[in-house]
Amino acid sequence: MHEPAERASTVRTTNHVLTLLPRVEEFLQAFLADLSRAQRRVLIEIYIFSSDTFGRLVRDALVSCVKRGIAVHVLYDHLGCEETDPEFWEEMRADGVYVQCYRPLRLALTEGAPFPRNHARNFVIDEAAYTGGVAFSAPWLARHRGGAGWHDVCLRLEGPVVEDFARLFEQRWTEADGGEPRDFCTEDRCSDLELVSDSPSYDSMVFNRHLERFERARSRIHLANSYFYPSKPMTRALYAAAARGVDVQVVTCGESDLGIVKNATRAAEKAWIQRGLHLHEYCHRTLHAKYALVDDDWATVGTFNANPSSVAMANELNVFVYDRAFVERVSALFQLDRRRSKEMTVEELDRRSTAHKLRDYGALQAMKALDFVAGPRPARDSEGGPRPARDSEGGPRPARDSEGGPRPARDSA
Repeated sequence: MHEPAERASTVRTTNHVLTLLPRVEEFLQAFLADLSRAQRRVLIEIYIFSSDTFGRLVRDALVSCVKRGIAVHVLYDHLGCEETDPEFWEEMRADGVYVQCYRPLRLALTEGAPFPRNHARNFVIDEAAYTGGVAFSAPWLARHRGGAGWHDVCLRLEGPVVEDFARLFEQRWTEADGGEPRDFCTEDRCSDLELVSDSPSYDSMVFNRHLERFERARSRIHLANSYFYPSKPMTRALYAAAARGVDVQVVTCGESDLGIVKNATRAAEKAWIQRGLHLHEYCHRTLHAKYALVDDDWATVGTFNANPSSVAMANELNVFVYDRAFVERVSALFQLDRRRSKEMTVEELDRRSTAHKLRDYGALQAMKALDFVAGPRPARDSEGGPRPARDSEGGPRPARDSEGGPRPARDSA
């Protein structure tokens, strides 16, 4: 029997219909249903697409769309799919699916540019779009379907922003074979939400959206993030929020497939707790979700991992929602995830063996080095406020419109 917070829930905002999908099974049911009804287009941008049970399930649904005369495009990442059987892609192409690898290995060899990797999830099916942490691979598949049942959270959207998802897909498709990676942002065109997808930069847009809101938090900051090891600016923002009385709660993974991040987190948790953060390790199953909420009017769901590698190496995609009813649904999910977690204490961390502490310390130093070299550097002016972002040559970088091009300056109105 599933609790209410585990079931799909739909909210109508000013301009959109948003459905929070709090389990992969909820995502899969909605996703396959949309594919079965598709009539016009299917666009799939994915980091991991395995040639296993989950991957074949999705592939068969995509091929079924092709047989009905629908154009289906799949954009996958070379690193995320390094274990995928190459014949899997060839069979899909033979069945009529347009398949492309995002910045394949030969680009790294010829251009010396192994990054960015494309960690985003962007699925467009006719007039609906999806994002979230899910991947088409057996660990995410429900246990009753033969998978490991990893816990992940996704979002289904209907409304004007779906066309922005489609434009973003077209942009990434063009970049895939050597085009210059660019940021994408809908900014304030929709009052109820914003779609942001960025490429590696010291001035990461997705990171900055989180940071700016954390700095203004009044009552609560609640995050669920599977690979939580925040860069220095975010750590400082969380410390400052806790110091002014904000309830800062973080749910992160108890078990992880990325040991170095988990070990670094363990090494840092004592300092975080002593500065007022509440840390919880999810123990119901493996956590892979990436979502957050601040106060009563801001929530985000997407692919952003709160650690330096997410900023330094990958395209990410998050939807930021400014609707109180939706925030309430996200809050209910967070409360459930927190109940299924174990709160960490200084005393428990001190009881770890010396060997574990040394291992974790080594991982911590590695993550600190990565943050120092490639982590975000939000600019500040002399009075402490935001400074215009700089491009790679040090000059002011123009704001972006929804298609990634320069945006005309806006007046105060």
